Amino acid sequence: MANTKKNNFEQKIMQLNEISNSLEHGDDNLEDMLKHFEEGIKVYRECFEILKETETRIKMILEEDYTVKEIHINDFKKS
Repeated sequence: MANTKKNNFEQKIMQLNEISNSLEHGDDNLEDMLKHFEEGIKVYRECFEILKETETRIKMILEEDYTVKEIHINDFKKS
C-alpha cells in the first residue's frame, strides 16, 4: 500500500508539472487555462493530503506514551 501511495504521489507531482508547463506556455485560450489552473489546484490539494497523512503516520510511528520521541543526530553517531 505504501508503494501505491508513493507511486500515486509521484504521478500527481508529474501531473502538476505538466499543468504548470502548459500554463507557463500560455498557448491555450483563457477558458482552457482556467480549467488547467483548477485542475492544478485540485491535484495540489490531493498531494497536500497525502503529505499530511504521511506526516501523521510518521508521528504515530515515533509516538511513545503519547509524546513524540525526539531524535537527535547524536543518536546516530557511533560511540
